[in-house]
Amino acid sequence: MVGSGKSNLMAYMLQRTKAKFILVDMEGIHSWEPLDPSRQTIIHGKRGTDRESLLMQILHKVMNEKYFILAIEGIDAFQTNRWMPPELRDFVQYGRNYQWGRSSYWVTARRLADVHNDIVGNCQHHFIFRSFEPNDVHNYYRRFLGKEVALRLQSLPDYHFYYWNPPRSPVLSSPVKKVI
Repeated sequence: MVGSGKSNLMAYMLQRTKAKFILVDMEGIHSWEPLDPSRQTIIHGKRGTDRESLLMQILHKVMNEKYFILAIEGIDAFQTNRWMPPELRDFVQYGRNYQWGRSSYWVTARRLADVHNDIVGNCQHHFIFRSFEPNDVHNYYRRFLGKEVALRLQSLPDYHFYYWNPPRSPVLSSPVKKVI
């Protein structure tokens, strides 16, 4: 959901990591100025951008790096819940241990229902913000988090989230400091 704090949490976490990272922001609505320019590459999408071509360029750049984070603001710009480019699938499934060396990916999405199962299934840490979409709350979050927590997602204040690290139970987190 727009304005709940997802991008802010990503910026907050990227500020605190010492790793190099590539941040892809297809929406281009945030200023990422607080981030350290010596460790980052920020790619802003523009209207009319060939997203698949841009993704291939990014993954090519990523393949030449070791020990980094690929952060994608709005993963739903590059895949659907039923399809994703094979190169992105390889990165998601094997990136940490394959030709990319030690790597990780961080993604945001407005709706879990729009994210491919391979992406969700390969995530170790989930930060779940307010959600009103009935399909997400009742069909997705309820399955992972349980009915009680899923229903609470509809009334979470801005910048509050549930942190879930399977197989542990989800925990309501304090709001993260606003950085962007």
